[in-house]
Amino acid sequence: MDKNVKCGVIRDLLPLVVDEVATEDSVELVKAHMETCEACRGYHEGMTMALARTNAPKPETDNAFLRLGKKIKFQTNMRKWLTMALAAVLAFVIIVSGYVFVDRKVSIYNVDMDPDWADVQLYYEINGEVAARISMRDGHGWYNCLQSLYTDGIVYLIPQRPEWTFLNKGNTGSENTFLFNLYWQDGKVVEKRSDYEDYYDPEKGRWVSEDKEIIRPVRAIRWGTMENYNTLYMEGEELPSYLEVLEGDKSQLTIKDPTEIKESDTPDQTIIVQEDAPAEADGETLRDAAPEDPAPEDPA
Repeated sequence: MDKNVKCGVIRDLLPLVVDEVATEDSVELVKAHMETCEACRGYHEGMTMALARTNAPKPETDNAFLRLGKKIKFQTNMRKWLTMALAAVLAFVIIVSGYVFVDRKVSIYNVDMDPDWADVQLYYEINGEVAARISMRDGHGWYNCLQSLYTDGIVYLIPQRPEWTFLNKGNTGSENTFLFNLYWQDGKVVEKRSDYEDYYDPEKGRWVSEDKEIIRPVRAIRWGTMENYNTLYMEGEELPSYLEVLEGDKSQLTIKDPTEIKESDTPDQTIIVQEDAPAEADGETLRDAAPEDPAPEDPA
């Protein structure tokens, strides 16, 4: 390698060497020259120190910019998270408000009704099921009748009406509704429900489930809530049959001519009215009137 290169050429190459962009041959040439040239060696050191001073960070200025950048980033993230949280809260409020509005204002099954707004008559069907005949008073409307669970022998029938009564007055006439699991049996109201009893059967060698009917006496049936109610039935009282209740409203009966009765019509579902039979006898209905003695036959 030629070591007699002029210092001017070397100094032209030094910036490239310091910036690490010179070729390997140029770097080798500069290093070889600076081994014997103290002036170029000092020039290289001065250039290196100047470059180091130029690139040296200024602590106070850099830290201030760093803190400012972190602060801006934190504020940006905070603003973004606050916006998202506010949107989530607003969405939650809208959903809950809509649900409450629909449930409290539009729903027709949520407002407990005053028990004095209706007359209620309990009776039992031919199969023993207990039902209630509900007749509204003063045009008040109702839509639903909830039945509470059997608690200490007491069952509540909770009437409910729409809160927006001006939208729909509801049922203003009479309506029959069955009571769940309540039956008239042996002169009293009882609750019947099915339950499963698990036991081990040694003959089968496994556990089996058996459907078991549970019967419990009903001490009282109340119309209304636990705080405001009218008692419909107390243990020991009699309940009328469905025929006795429906006789009070002839529009609910199925009246047929005796000649039109088919074999499929049962006496329990059809009431036959004889054309020559009196509607009443001494203030009593036909069901309560005593039968007359048959006329004696003419011996002749």
